[in-house]
Amino acid sequence: MVKKNKNNRVYFLVVFFMLFSFCSNPSTPETKPVWLDAFLKEREAEHSTPQEIWKYEWNNKTVYFVLSQCCDQFNLLLDENGNFLCFPDGGFGGTGDGKCPNFWTEKKNGKLIWKYKSSQ
Repeated sequence: MVKKNKNNRVYFLVVFFMLFSFCSNPSTPETKPVWLDAFLKEREAEHSTPQEIWKYEWNNKTVYFVLSQCCDQFNLLLDENGNFLCFPDGGFGGTGDGKCPNFWTEKKNGKLIWKYKSSQ
């Protein structure tokens, strides 16, 4: 009888810790903006699917940083509606278009919202 009671305690503890770890996990999946699927389809059609898309707060606004797949390509910064703002970096010189020079020093609360998954 004692053995059965010990097993129940072990099962209870395992279940308790599993539930506790799920409940206390502060990282929840980020919600995709409504325009993202159409944006990705358009980029795929142009053979320029991004590597990653990050959500940030910048200048008291929500923005999306679109990391290009490879070298010397401009990386996009989009507003909360998917409209183009600037190229914070990329291009041959790596410094973007110069229209948002404080992005890298002023951005905060970065969250990865989409990542390219290769079929290979």
